[in-house]
Amino acid sequence: MTTQAESMIDRNGQRSTETGSTGGEPFTVIDVARRLGVTDVTIRNWTRRYAGNLSDSAAPAPGSPRTFTPRDVNILAYVAACAADGMTHAQIARRLQDPLA
Repeated sequence: MTTQAESMIDRNGQRSTETGSTGGEPFTVIDVARRLGVTDVTIRNWTRRYAGNLSDSAAPAPGSPRTFTPRDVNILAYVAACAADGMTHAQIARRLQDPLA
């Protein structure tokens, strides 16, 4: 049986890069939370935890707005799928570094 997270990895072992973006505009925390069916608090927590995998705009300097690129949304969707599959944060972090782990 294929897990939700595994289905987001293409046959070359790479995470899917499909975006469903509306032209590349940045996404807000609320936009991403709604797309992924989680709370804005969860998105902020994941942004801190997985900052090394996200764009600089996802973890901006204090006072600057937090926005997400389509790539960021894909990464966070992958995190959500891994979490839904019961993976720990450590397992998710390893998967982000090596999708075949």
